[in-house]
Amino acid sequence: MISKARIHCHLNGPGGFSIKKPSFTREKLPVKKLQEFENFINNKVYVIMSSYKTVSKFNKLIKYLCDTK
Repeated sequence: MISKARIHCHLNGPGGFSIKKPSFTREKLPVKKLQEFENFINNKVYVIMSSYKTVSKFNKLIKYLCDTK
């Protein structure tokens, strides 16, 4: 019981209320929707590719959505 109280105090502060964590659900996208997304994100009409920034993990250029205002 004391160890649970210590954990609660460490997470929420002394006298603090515990916060309900939001629940997340994940769904797999159908192959057709995934292909549509890939076509959209690779279309140069909607996306600007960075000329100097890359994602080091994949060594790919960063893509920015175009501002349509």
